[in-house]
Amino acid sequence: MKQKLFKVFVLITTLIALKSFASGTFYALIEPGGTTWNQILTFTVKQTVKVEWQYDETQPVPVDREDSEVVVGFIRIYSNKQFKISANVYVSEASVRSLVVPKQVKFGSETTGVGEVLIVTPKNLQGNLSIVFDIDWENLQTEEFPVVLEFTFYPF
Repeated sequence: MKQKLFKVFVLITTLIALKSFASGTFYALIEPGGTTWNQILTFTVKQTVKVEWQYDETQPVPVDREDSEVVVGFIRIYSNKQFKISANVYVSEASVRSLVVPKQVKFGSETTGVGEVLIVTPKNLQGNLSIVFDIDWENLQTEEFPVVLEFTFYPF
């Protein structure tokens, strides 16, 4: 009697679990040698991207007056598949926007124009993250200005 109650309990538990997590119903008598049930599932590997960026968030980023280039730390971007990336750079302070114009973004040895798409075929991109500006040094009155970096990732 205990064995039959146990079988009924297992069957009911299985049915409840299947109803909770899957579509359809599985029903089988559990034989002494066991009963097998299988299900075909479809798996997908969606593209992911991981960004590791090392820089000092507490300090302003110094601009090199000679070439108007800023190194914003070390960045590593990698994905499980090849990808494309674009980087937009916005000077958020309206009073200096015409004096400080972002031109290029460098990811190590890879350079792209602001807003242009860079194709990353080896699945990773790493190196110093740099921004190159066109700065009107003669008319720039401020010593600090906020900049927004925006990265957009695209499938290959």
